[in-house]
Amino acid sequence: MACSEITEVQVDLDNRTMKKLYSIPSEECSMVLFLGNAQRVTDNQTLAVWSDRGQMDIFDEEQQSVWKLNMGIGTAFGYGMWSENFGMR
Repeated sequence: MACSEITEVQVDLDNRTMKKLYSIPSEECSMVLFLGNAQRVTDNQTLAVWSDRGQMDIFDEEQQSVWKLNMGIGTAFGYGMWSENFGMR
């Protein structure tokens, strides 16, 4: 079985090549079947949305989860987005 992962790639259109820069595998080799996304939160943190697993993580530069949200069985997310000012006025 293939495992889902968060991956950042660098694309060179002139040479038609790609280079993997960053990769975080899913816990327990899980497969995310639909949607999901990743977004750089700061220079050294990445928000990962494991959509159909109902889980979000923020990973540090060492690929360690520093924040996690797990919802109950049957919960799923679509996409996630980080906002510096969420809930602030």
